[in-house]
Amino acid sequence: MPFRTGNANSKRHFFKQIRRAVISMFFLFCCIFNQALLSQAQQVIATNTNAVVPPLVNFSGTLTEPNGRPLTGTVAVTFSLYSEQTGGAALWMETQSVQPDLQGHYTVMLGSTSSNGLPADIFVAGQAHWLGVQVQGQEEQPRVLLVSAPYALKAGDAQTVGGLPASAFALAAPGSHSNTEAVVSATGSPATANASVPPPASSDVTTTGGTANTIPLFTTSTNIQNSILSQTGTTTVNIAGKLNLPATGVASSTAGSNSRAQVFVASAYNSSTSAAVNQTFQWQAQPVGNDTATPSGSLNLLYGSGTSTPAQTGLHIASSGQITFAAGQKFPGTGTGTITGVTAGADLTGGGTSGKVTLNLDTTKVPLLAANNTFTSEQIINAGGITPGLSVTSGGGIYSVGNGVGVTGSTTVGGLLAAGVKGMDNSTSGNAAGVYGFSSAGYGVYGGSESGYGVVGGGGITGVWGSSSGGSGVSGTTTSGQGVSGTVSGTGVAMYGLMQGTAGEGVWGETNGTSFFNGVGSDGVHGVAHSNAGSGVAGVNDATNGTGVYGSDTQGYGFVTDSHVSQGRSKGGWAKAMVYLDGPTTVTRCFNSQIAGSSASTVPCGITVTTGSSGGPTIVDFGFEIDDRFVMASFTSFGPVSYCLSSDGCSVTSSQVYLQDTSCVSGGDCFWTPVYIIVF
Repeated sequence: MPFRTGNANSKRHFFKQIRRAVISMFFLFCCIFNQALLSQAQQVIATNTNAVVPPLVNFSGTLTEPNGRPLTGTVAVTFSLYSEQTGGAALWMETQSVQPDLQGHYTVMLGSTSSNGLPADIFVAGQAHWLGVQVQGQEEQPRVLLVSAPYALKAGDAQTVGGLPASAFALAAPGSHSNTEAVVSATGSPATANASVPPPASSDVTTTGGTANTIPLFTTSTNIQNSILSQTGTTTVNIAGKLNLPATGVASSTAGSNSRAQVFVASAYNSSTSAAVNQTFQWQAQPVGNDTATPSGSLNLLYGSGTSTPAQTGLHIASSGQITFAAGQKFPGTGTGTITGVTAGADLTGGGTSGKVTLNLDTTKVPLLAANNTFTSEQIINAGGITPGLSVTSGGGIYSVGNGVGVTGSTTVGGLLAAGVKGMDNSTSGNAAGVYGFSSAGYGVYGGSESGYGVVGGGGITGVWGSSSGGSGVSGTTTSGQGVSGTVSGTGVAMYGLMQGTAGEGVWGETNGTSFFNGVGSDGVHGVAHSNAGSGVAGVNDATNGTGVYGSDTQGYGFVTDSHVSQGRSKGGWAKAMVYLDGPTTVTRCFNSQIAGSSASTVPCGITVTTGSSGGPTIVDFGFEIDDRFVMASFTSFGPVSYCLSSDGCSVTSSQVYLQDTSCVSGGDCFWTPVYIIVF
């Protein structure tokens, strides 16, 4: 523009334009220079931060047992980061093996179990983080707020320029100034940025593009790419890889750790409560054989209704693929299954896994029906109804040779025709027998029954229970033991003999043995009963002056017992109790048949003796009623001593005997006279 010296207005206009141009160029230069400095500073800080800040966090704490005692030894501890002090899902977790000192103190580096350390993206937002610590087998401890360390403060400063955020250096949005006005004040300072434009809350996120319906994945803190998850419509999520459910902790010798569960929830309406109730199923991997040389695992199905914790159903799959079904599992048995093999059982031969297979009997274990068989162990035949368990039609019948029982038969069906072993002789002459048994050491014929007769025979030379035309009803001969033995465990008759003639014996037993058999002597007749109401041997005679049981021995004892003797209260017999007093209250010898066991003959035998003051009476109490029996007192020396019972008018009970030294009563010398007392 030409310079006109004479024109003052032109001169002022010229300098004004020059000034505006210089100010505009200076402002543009400052903005460009500041942006360059900001970019360079961010690159240097980022580089330095990546180079010197380790992705680990040092943490110290104390481990204790539930009772407050310090934990020692190596324990598994899970560390988790949360964005809240309580509740919420964990942002990150890891499990480390920690060995505290004697006071339970420990120090760990969080992130040390991964080669990449702690993930940087969880700290981008700058929000507070809470650390949860959980010892295996215990509840998680109260969360601890993580505070800044020197490295963390330096990392925070790296996100600023001179302590100011990058937004402080961004160009302000265009204001309402006209194009002809400078963006500086009259004093030359920059104009204030538009207050309506706030600084960005977080770093910008970039992406090179993605695939439709693919769920995005942060590959870095500021970059998004495709993940292996995609969504079809609004109902289906697809996974192009494995869905990992890791263990909840690291196993130790104390206990293993389950996997996190795969959860399925259904909703069912309960008509009783008028509310929907969740039905929860879980698949969970669980340890098997922890702390053994061959640890393994199984996949288990759990179930819970409503708010209940899912529990084991019993259905699980072993590591070998073998399935264990829940108790009560039933299979319908329909359909056409494929047989992959047939294995011969214990008594079969043959089998195979392909083609047409054949199974055969193992003739060394299963007898043949049309051939001779040799049995080396007991054979048991159970037949129902009155059908014989074994029926043989041949000249020899049944012949048995052995050290035990020749023939044994058993039946559980009652009735006259039912029998464990039944033998019939239909011949009309000779000395044949319906049942004949011979044994050189045991029983010739032995029969046992729960309700009927052990052995029953009819007709022939020898019969059992019934009539005999010329022999004995029951005949048993043995050189030791019992000629005839009958045993009943119920209410039947162990041995029954009927003599219908005018002379003879219903049961006759005779033995020549002199030794013991089965713990008892060699008896002509021996009876054993196992019931409180029964008798080993019972003799009944309904004649006017007959004898129920008679015993005679010209050299020994007609009757011997090692037990108590009982009889009706109105009948005579042996003594019921005896006592010998060697002092006013001293029982030296005694016997009391009314008490059981060894106490019957052990001093004081249930007998109580009391005495009053000097010269007072002595009272002997036998513990059972004696005032209607005969009582005899025998004094060992002469003396004025008397005795009486309550039935004699003495002031004693029905079970007591009154003894009195009469010399004391009359004022004479008092002394004790030993006495025998017998109750009949």
